[in-house]
Amino acid sequence: MVAPERPKLQGPVDAVSIRDRWKVFAVAVFIAGIIGAVFGQTLHFQFVNLDDNEYVYENLHVAGDLSLGAVGWAFTHAAAHNWHPLTWLSLMLDHQVYGLKPGGFHLANIVLHGATAILLFIVLRQMTGFLWRSACVAALFAVHPQHVESVAWVSERKDVLSGLFFVLTLWAYARHVRERSRVEGRESRAGKAFDPRLSTLDYCGALFFFACGLMSKPMLVTVPAILLLLDYWPLNRVRNAEHGMRSWRNLVLEKLPFMGLAALSCVATVFAQYSVIQPFKHLSLSTRIGNAAVSYAAYIGQMFYPRTLVAYYPFPEHGFAVWQLAGAIGLLVLVSIVFVAWRSRRPYLLAGWLWYLIMLVPVIGIVQVGTQSRADRYTYLPEIGLYMALIWLVAELWPNRRRTLGVIAAIVIGACAVCAWGQATYWRNSETLWRHALTLPANDDVPGLHDNLGTALDKEGRMDEAMVEYRKALAITPDFANAHNNLGFALFRKHRLDEAIEEYQAAVESDPSLVIARSNLGNALLRAGRPKEAVEQFEEVLKMDPEHPTALNSLAWVMATSPDASLRNGTRAVALAEQINRITGGKLPECLDTLAAAQAEAGKFDEAVLNEQRAIDAAQAAGNKSFAEEATGRLKLYQAKQPYRDGTTTSAGH
Repeated sequence: MVAPERPKLQGPVDAVSIRDRWKVFAVAVFIAGIIGAVFGQTLHFQFVNLDDNEYVYENLHVAGDLSLGAVGWAFTHAAAHNWHPLTWLSLMLDHQVYGLKPGGFHLANIVLHGATAILLFIVLRQMTGFLWRSACVAALFAVHPQHVESVAWVSERKDVLSGLFFVLTLWAYARHVRERSRVEGRESRAGKAFDPRLSTLDYCGALFFFACGLMSKPMLVTVPAILLLLDYWPLNRVRNAEHGMRSWRNLVLEKLPFMGLAALSCVATVFAQYSVIQPFKHLSLSTRIGNAAVSYAAYIGQMFYPRTLVAYYPFPEHGFAVWQLAGAIGLLVLVSIVFVAWRSRRPYLLAGWLWYLIMLVPVIGIVQVGTQSRADRYTYLPEIGLYMALIWLVAELWPNRRRTLGVIAAIVIGACAVCAWGQATYWRNSETLWRHALTLPANDDVPGLHDNLGTALDKEGRMDEAMVEYRKALAITPDFANAHNNLGFALFRKHRLDEAIEEYQAAVESDPSLVIARSNLGNALLRAGRPKEAVEQFEEVLKMDPEHPTALNSLAWVMATSPDASLRNGTRAVALAEQINRITGGKLPECLDTLAAAQAEAGKFDEAVLNEQRAIDAAQAAGNKSFAEEATGRLKLYQAKQPYRDGTTTSAGH
């Protein structure tokens, strides 16, 4: 066997030749090209019914104006069970540019992913000195099928945005190390000593980018540990030190500000996700540990054979087989032992392996959020460590076969690109996403997949087919709150009110915290002529979510227009209506109409006339002629100093 090639450089690279600059440029263009080839198709994709409603097209803050109020909301609210204000701001900015056209949001994901991949290549090149190895790592990151979910799914904006800030953190940190090594070594350029302030500036830059990354996705809390791994390899700050333990102590102390930011992010995340963290009584600690071991191994398996990737991996109904647990644990232990034994000769193996293990810790399921056993998106940044370890090992085992390795690398990257292109097609719309998922489970008993397919069919107007899927989900899991709610919504639109109310009530009984089910129940009770019960539901909704738009608008409408004087409250109706108009930016005709009705009930007829006219103008601009005609009738009442009474007990489309 040919002796392995030793690392050529110790620490980050300084000078780059003109020839290398052209190579760097060519690699960057290549990476951008393959990303465009794989993900360009997503520009024609739709939103999917997997969080995209909550993140974009039903989120009034994202779909409103990018104002100071919207910015304040992003930083002060833990929406979608996460505190990631920069993710919200990026989505708001997309809406300002593209409106609610999905292609614009997909384009932003592609650009962010491309920038991350190119910058990853540049940073690895600077830290290690190996151009082609770094290029292979970045290319695999760019088009590996496991990363399709992070790029093709609009709601995973948090992945691609945090990924960019993560690599920027590494870039600034490597610059800090380089400048610090020059200062400590009293090196100079052109006879001038290096300014230590440059090192401090880069260190602060790394902290800034890290903070931005945490505000995009809190999974980056492991970055302080990753920086310590980089100190070990490839920056070699430990091996170059005279006193190992003292060096480690100093390096850890250097990371304390990063650890402080990570701790703050952990606290914010716990508060944001408190309501969706699975208690141990539902999922035992032993089950979580077993799932973590199997997931670690499964991600590695799918890295080499990415043919069974889906949007949702359920927990196995009967747990994991003994052979699965033993095999997964055995693999992890064996690889760890081997890489520790080889650490002196091939430090990149241990560094890459620990990178993978550590970065997955926040999402490996010990603290379980949601019902999935694992997810492709979780591998977006962790598997960079495996790519580095694998590529460096192969290059050093066959150092004199560069052309052969180049051909193999081209074939592997090409195969990944083809598979990623095919995987991306499943994200075209909700129906293709969930039908693909249903073809891959070992059996047809995953209720969430049937429920999601049902909502996809429902959105396309295929209501009867949707109801079949909802009932399949409920046949598997009778207390599935989401499926009860969705079935109730379909029945409501078919004017089968009694059945709809029964389904909504079943949803609320199964999950009292399901806000949308309570809100829908309230609207169904209104339509059924049971306004007092409806008000009770809306009040419960607002206790759980004080800014719930439907509950605010519907409750304000009832308190402004109900024929039952005991339910009317003009003062509170105005307050509720003003609140919903602040949230929506004062541009939605339904909300302006409610505000006008509330002001009329409170005796503020001049203001009611003004806002009703604004509601009419907004409805006409949106092409909603029927609503404009109804609002015109109410306008005449307010001009005559008379409040409006809704004799139908409905919210007139509110």
